[in-house]
Order: sequence, then C-alpha cells, then structure tokens
Amino acid sequence: MAAMAARTGPPFHRKEGKAACSGRESGPLKVAPSLAATNNPQMQTLLAITSDEIHDHVAYLRRVSRIVEPSPGIPVVLTDPQDDPIVYTAVTAGADILCARDRSFHMPNVISFCERFGMRVMDEIQLLNRMQS
Repeated sequence: MAAMAARTGPPFHRKEGKAACSGRESGPLKVAPSLAATNNPQMQTLLAITSDEIHDHVAYLRRVSRIVEPSPGIPVVLTDPQDDPIVYTAVTAGADILCARDRSFHMPNVISFCERFGMRVMDEIQLLNRMQS
C-alpha cells in the first residue's frame, strides 16, 4: 500500500490531495503488477502509452510516495478482515480518498468509518470522474 500526495507529473495529471489505492500486490510501492500489465504491447496500444512513459511514471511515483506503517485498530471491513490494513494505512497516511474496486470497501460501515477521518471511498471510475471535473 502506498499513499501519495497527488501532483502534476509525467505523464499523468492529478489534482491536489492525497489518495490511497487498495491492492494486494507485492513490492515497496505496489507498482510492479501495474508496470507488468502496462508493459504488455496490447495494453500500451489500448492506453496509448509508451514503455518510456510507463517507466517515467513509476519513477515519479517512487519520488512522491511516502510509505506509512498502519496502526491496527478495531475491525472495519467486516466482510473481509484482511482488508482492514488497507483502511488503516489510508487513515494513517491522512488520505482524502480510498480508491478500491472491492465492494467490501463500499459497505455502509466502512464508508462511515472512513468519513470520520475525512476520507471518501470511491471506485476507480468515480475517482477518474472527480479528477476530470
């Protein structure tokens, strides 16, 4: 889990704020699986992105990311307790948004918990729409 301050950087543009994205990937910044997927020539064509742009973006993420150690707390994601560290990492990082496709994060109790810390729960489409507005 990496929480990062959003800024303008190559090759993507972001709005100010902090976001935490969920995932169970491995690696210090959780970018290896995404990097592998986007290094696929078909994905590069679909996303209209080059290998150099991918590597530049990963380097950018490494520069602006801040690794945080979550403090465990009461169970939050009752349908999948293994997701609790993701929520607590976002809370510890002071994230404004927790971006997750997993529906367990979108349960009313999880949304309520996150709102107490000033954090909204969104899926990737909601986040993209917010970034474009």
